[in-house]
Amino acid sequence: MKKLILDVDTGIDDAFAILYALAQSQQAELIGITTSFGNVQVKQATQNTLQILELFQAEIPVYIGADRPLGATAYRVPSSFERVHGKNGIGEYRLDTPKTNPQTLNASEFLIHAARTYQEELIIVTLGPLTNLATAIKNAPEVMQNVGKVVCMAGAITLPGNITPFAEVNVYNDPMAAKLVFEQIDTTLVGLDVTLQTMITQTELQRFDINEKTGAFLAHIATYYYQNEYESQEYGGALHDPLAVAIALDESLVTETFAMNLTVDTSGIEIGRMTGNLAELRSTHKRTTVCLGIQADKFVERFMSSLLEFSAHNNK
Repeated sequence: MKKLILDVDTGIDDAFAILYALAQSQQAELIGITTSFGNVQVKQATQNTLQILELFQAEIPVYIGADRPLGATAYRVPSSFERVHGKNGIGEYRLDTPKTNPQTLNASEFLIHAARTYQEELIIVTLGPLTNLATAIKNAPEVMQNVGKVVCMAGAITLPGNITPFAEVNVYNDPMAAKLVFEQIDTTLVGLDVTLQTMITQTELQRFDINEKTGAFLAHIATYYYQNEYESQEYGGALHDPLAVAIALDESLVTETFAMNLTVDTSGIEIGRMTGNLAELRSTHKRTTVCLGIQADKFVERFMSSLLEFSAHNNK
């Protein structure tokens, strides 16, 4: 069976992605979760991850990762992130203090260890800034080249970004890390081009069972996210991170792709912008497969049915 690692900055859609991965345990074994700054500070992301795992009775090791971008001295969570995910990252929902602790290995060390152990059997899915993965590549480039599949929820190729007109949040939060990753290893890019096609709506919100402990949690964070991701309109909440996990486990969900060699702007007004690398336009090997089309309705239904079944099974 394939081995799966999720790299998260646990806000609401990260929480959904973790639970979706757990619900798809017949497709791949979730062997660890690494945490990062992003939607919240890394300490909060780690606590959120541990709390969610305990609520759903899942014993998955958690590894603390980067607390700031490459080359930076600190990280401050933008107020817009707090609007979307809440100050605590999970819509201000209060969960019990976790009884378990994170592992002693840090995130990048665990990624290297897993890559060395499982090689082609390993799938890494990044759902936040790419700092942990970039650090692993810097420290063990040959080992990380052997990973079977790397899927990144990052970027926007055919659409404007969601934090600036040029940049998607995960790339913007550490453009140097993104540049290193996309210029060094083969990846599948699950960006806004497809994630914005996968929205939860009022119809989905009404399916959660608020009389269950786990269902009440899901209903709360889904409603918070639905109401706040798009401040000026009732549009919905995009399933960014769960879609990346779904594509990592089932590529048949994707209907259109484009292969290219990417680079990332790391300074100036266009910081975080992803473009084709001019120096490699004629290269026969294209490192990144960009997802452009998705079976959106099929995925949303699979996501909802998986979470509802998993929630009901773990409501104790």
